[in-house]
Amino acid sequence: SEVDSCDEEDVRRCIQEIPEDDKSEYMEALRTSPHIVESESSALDFLRWANYDAKLAAKRLVRYWKERKYLFGEEKAFLPMRLTEALRDDHEMIRSGIVVLLPDDLNERCVVYLDRNRIDYSHTDRFSLVRSIWYFVHVAMEEKNTITNGIVTIGNFKTETSNTYNRKLSKLMWTSVNECFPIKICSLHACHPPFVAAILFPVLKAVMGRHVRLRFIMHTGTNACIMDRLETYGLEKHGVPESLGGTHSCEVHDWFDDRLRRGL
Repeated sequence: SEVDSCDEEDVRRCIQEIPEDDKSEYMEALRTSPHIVESESSALDFLRWANYDAKLAAKRLVRYWKERKYLFGEEKAFLPMRLTEALRDDHEMIRSGIVVLLPDDLNERCVVYLDRNRIDYSHTDRFSLVRSIWYFVHVAMEEKNTITNGIVTIGNFKTETSNTYNRKLSKLMWTSVNECFPIKICSLHACHPPFVAAILFPVLKAVMGRHVRLRFIMHTGTNACIMDRLETYGLEKHGVPESLGGTHSCEVHDWFDDRLRRGL
């Protein structure tokens, strides 16, 4: 619409005021792949995330492209976010089941599941893992209600210990999603937090920011107890993984093969 066009122009004007070093990746994307910039990082989506604060949207947009180039590198950063292009080297990670999109909750919010029990910290390529998270978030953003309603995240930490916890990976995962995408994280559910959580999670919450910190919930006890608590937050049993007391199978191979076949 005409109003949206004016708002997007405000974002472009604000980007002009950002120092060159901070926006160089965005400017490179505009030169090399303007259609990707428009289709995968719409200024209007960032405006909606920022409640139409053009300056805030502009900062977030250039941060998105800075992080995208950092994660994907010069060769793949400006390719379409598709399995055969930007994600061509990450198929094994995407098929691993570490990250899964679950059915929407009762509030029509996208639900992202992270099964940390599947991460082999001694061998996992943390950049490949975070690139796969980017792919799943982009898939979630194909539904426009993700921009307006936000996302819910569920983490399964049952086997997490002080020996397996990887601070660099956790920070990379967190900043990549929370500080780059035009989506609001409505809640984070940490299920089966280990004993060490008494030390780790307060530290993690300290860097989350007030908005997310207030929405960070830890769930302990049996799977049945955790499932009961998750239901109070609008997460139905059919949409919760079997590993947490729900009935949802986190098999992603058919989903992956279908998207690969369709060139997505």
